[in-house]
Amino acid sequence: MFNKELDNFFSTKEGTWDKMIAFSPKDIATMLNLPLSTIAQYLREGKIKTYKIGRHYRVMRKDLYRFIENNECINVI
Repeated sequence: MFNKELDNFFSTKEGTWDKMIAFSPKDIATMLNLPLSTIAQYLREGKIKTYKIGRHYRVMRKDLYRFIENNECINVI
């Protein structure tokens, strides 16, 4: 369904993100090596689909995949 490179991107030696289906904005900032403020801006602008669970925001893995695939100018891989 998704690009194999992206699957490899989410796999780490430590297994940090391997089994996660949703990520916090802080997780995404770490993964993409971007400032948290940039990720927050993307979420506000709707560039990355987000879900509010209680007081927390989460991004589903599939939505993060779509964002990365649609924004190839961001060198994350």
